[in-house]
Amino acid sequence: MAVEELIRTGGTLYNRYIDDWKKDGGKVIGYTCSYAPEEILIAAGFLPVRLNATGSTETNKADVYMPKFHCLFSKHLLDQGLSKAFDFMDGVVFVNTCDQLRRMYDVWIKLIKFPYQTIMVVPYSYDKEDFEWYLENEVKKLRDDLEKAYDVKITDKALADAINVCNETRDLQAKLYDFRGGAEPMINGADTHKIILAGTSMPKKKYNELLKESLDELEKRDPITDYRARILIGGSVIDQPEVIRVIEDAGGLVVTDVLCTGTRWIMDKVEVNEDPLYAIAKRYYDHQPCPRMTFVYERKRDFVLDMAKKYDVDGAIFFKIAFCDHHSGDNPLYKEDLEDIGVPALLLDRDYRITDIGRFTTRIEAFFEKLGK
Repeated sequence: MAVEELIRTGGTLYNRYIDDWKKDGGKVIGYTCSYAPEEILIAAGFLPVRLNATGSTETNKADVYMPKFHCLFSKHLLDQGLSKAFDFMDGVVFVNTCDQLRRMYDVWIKLIKFPYQTIMVVPYSYDKEDFEWYLENEVKKLRDDLEKAYDVKITDKALADAINVCNETRDLQAKLYDFRGGAEPMINGADTHKIILAGTSMPKKKYNELLKESLDELEKRDPITDYRARILIGGSVIDQPEVIRVIEDAGGLVVTDVLCTGTRWIMDKVEVNEDPLYAIAKRYYDHQPCPRMTFVYERKRDFVLDMAKKYDVDGAIFFKIAFCDHHSGDNPLYKEDLEDIGVPALLLDRDYRITDIGRFTTRIEAFFEKLGK
């Protein structure tokens, strides 16, 4: 069944679709953030794969180069890179998501060698001049650099085709979210998240094909009824659905999220424009902002509140990976704003990996008791 196939694929770092792509002579380009423009990579003929540290159990190698109080997500990525877990890739596109990841990149480029690797600079504020600088000096430069590095031509037609396939992906993923978050949910949060993650590590056309089949299969399912509370989750990157599984094993049902590996990645389509490169740049610059973006808290807050209302949640849980500066600032504010509209929220700090399930389960169950669920 297509649903099970996507769930399996979304739980792995390397999968058979990547393997088939490589065997056919295709190149794989890694990327680190939802601000990396996949359409440009696809238009160049590459398979974009989002870097995650699935399977990582320690940071011993990274600890040699990174300070103790450094973002654990970045350290796990570096450790995986040093352990050659990403050696199937032919290049990597980083983004200056935060200062922690930016500092990790400085270490990466000295120790880990790929035929091509770069870091895109996305401005931290919204401004017409900032956007024009970003378009000219980062987006167009990425296109030009890829053409030179791999001897390819990224045409407007190829960009337009990539826009269409990625927009189709976003439409299908939105329908998946409706199956998860409707009045009668057809799929749980952990499996939904794996299906979304599968879209970051396989060819988009094949992914869309399987996702269409999955939606047909889900439509025939009986709804899920054995849960205590409808939950919204947010906070630091979640690329290992075990975090969600802990909530659902405790009796909750994650019906929506405000994650960069969830709604903030799949929402906001690229507008069909006479200049496809401009349209791509506009989408990635203006899409639902990460906590990295400054002077737009009201927009971020309104998005969280809208998701809570749209999916009729009983409560919200925000996770923060240890030493994550951005979410340290936003999560407590979201908690206050949600509670102002009658939605209780819980803040949890975690390692990149979930190693203390008992502690999380106890706190989550206590939270459900507070909700009266």
